[in-house]
Amino acid sequence: MHGETSTPARWPRAAIHCALGFAVFVAVCLTLHPFMPWPEMDEISGKLAYFSRHKDEFDTIFLGSSRTYRGVFPKPFDAAMKKNGVETHSFNLAIDGMMVPESFFFLEKVLEMKPAGLKRVVCEMTPFRVKIDPVARGMARSVYWHDWLRLKWLLRDLWENPPEKVIHPIRWLPKPLRPWQLAFTHINLYLKNYGNLGRGFDFLNRHRLDTVEAVAVLEKSYGPPRFGCMASYRKGFMDGKELRDYETKLAKLRAGKPTKGDAGPGVRESTARAVELIRQAGAEPVFMITTTLNPTRDFFPNQKDAPRVLPFNDPARHPLLYQVDRRVDAEHLNNKGAKEFTLLLAEELAGHFAEPR
Repeated sequence: MHGETSTPARWPRAAIHCALGFAVFVAVCLTLHPFMPWPEMDEISGKLAYFSRHKDEFDTIFLGSSRTYRGVFPKPFDAAMKKNGVETHSFNLAIDGMMVPESFFFLEKVLEMKPAGLKRVVCEMTPFRVKIDPVARGMARSVYWHDWLRLKWLLRDLWENPPEKVIHPIRWLPKPLRPWQLAFTHINLYLKNYGNLGRGFDFLNRHRLDTVEAVAVLEKSYGPPRFGCMASYRKGFMDGKELRDYETKLAKLRAGKPTKGDAGPGVRESTARAVELIRQAGAEPVFMITTTLNPTRDFFPNQKDAPRVLPFNDPARHPLLYQVDRRVDAEHLNNKGAKEFTLLLAEELAGHFAEPR
């Protein structure tokens, strides 16, 4: 009888052991995560390392995508601001492909450095990015910003505003369920982030950018005269099919009416948090829309206490910036256009900051 009853009793005990083991694993992962350094990522790691060494030297920073990274030149910006009566020392922290909500997560890490003289934070306003290219899903760049807050916003945004198209959908899923393929993707990235997968090398290599040789490279790459910006690498202008596509999209932008952006929880809550954190840091937040072909000029329709947004995506108001000889492609300015955009931005911001708060 004893042999017959002992076998079933092992299953509850095994289940308890498995549950305890999993709980310990989760506890260890959550305990270690705050102490893990950021993974090594092109541009992001270098810019953060440089800025951390010089953070108290700058009072104005820019954040956003490649349109800001390659479109705002700090040195001419400071000169133009001074000419308009506002003294600034600016640094361009924008990164290729960095859109909301990643850009606001990046902003939080910058503010955690507590730059002593920070007065102004200029953020590029972009659509709330829920789509991730399948090729990039295994990269650290897609993982590092997936914390619980970002995950919550992403899931709520997918629930309220499911995308019409999903990149490379799982075809056997019914169409109404395909947007939730994105939800599972973000949950997977969140678990990878807090599971610290592949982070041992980052932990062992965390002081790599502190060596004399690495610091010299950082100073050359992100110090004066660039101060974080990147000039256009392409010479010549658009032609052929690329030019025809640009002219078609530009004509459509000119003929159409400005659209209102996504007022879903992702945009509202992430921007509200960014505004709150910037003001807690003693700085003034300003948001801008660069010279994109996206017709959205109002990201906060009918929202009370909406943040100030400076739109530059109006070819009727800024026709010069949409001329072919000012563009490197449909979405980016060349060096000539970037310098002109920088001066226009400085003029707009000088007027904004001169207004009584």
